[in-house]
Amino acid sequence: MENNLIRYIVYCTTCIVNNKIYIGVHKTNPNVFDGYIGNGVYVNNPSTYKYSKTKFQAAVNKYGTKSFKRITIAEFENQEDAYLLEADLVNQDFLKRSDVYNMALGGESGN
Repeated sequence: MENNLIRYIVYCTTCIVNNKIYIGVHKTNPNVFDGYIGNGVYVNNPSTYKYSKTKFQAAVNKYGTKSFKRITIAEFENQEDAYLLEADLVNQDFLKRSDVYNMALGGESGN
């Protein structure tokens, strides 16, 4: 893949302190980590989590950005396919789990 290639990734970010996870979609160059760990949070921009509006942002604020690790689950050339996978993963049963930060169903409407 080219270094300037833009893709849509479905990712899972894990808090290594409590093993809670967040699954989402992000448009990025999959070969270069841009600092995005999920739910609007960039590790190099404290203003993206300092005034937390979600469980995930509050956890980043509490534990610090170094306590989170993001992995790529899948990579797509278009956002539709990425959102389809996210919708399949982040469903009602997933949201009921006690080890997740997601607060809404996956898919484009979950944003």
